[in-house]
Amino acid sequence: MTILLLPVAGKMVQGVMGYHAIYPRKEGLGLFVGTVTKGRSFVCYFLGACFLAVGVGVISVIEKGDVNWLWQLQMSSWQFFGIGSGIGLIISVLLLGTAIWFRKYIERKIGGITGDVMGASSELCEMVFLLFLSAIFVR
Repeated sequence: MTILLLPVAGKMVQGVMGYHAIYPRKEGLGLFVGTVTKGRSFVCYFLGACFLAVGVGVISVIEKGDVNWLWQLQMSSWQFFGIGSGIGLIISVLLLGTAIWFRKYIERKIGGITGDVMGASSELCEMVFLLFLSAIFVR
């Protein structure tokens, strides 16, 4: 399940990285940079946060040991799902903060956002997601 959530964690911040960004080069293929609207950025992040919340909720139930939780409908499974979903939302906010910090850092260094920077932000957020998830669920 974690492997399925990694691309979601990385791609949900792409809208934030492209929103009102400046492309620092005179030439290049920066067609996406700076063209993202606030609504598209919000939808991208919101959908990613929802997927992460549900996915981390499922991971928390699997870690508890109720692998067939969908069919048993045990109350304890749903409690773990709720706690896991909350953890997923907290992690998504931390990913948003990581992306904003990385964007500001790169804008100070090179004066804008390139496609390579957007790819690097995706990889960075995937690693931060793995770090937080392993810190929470690894015994």
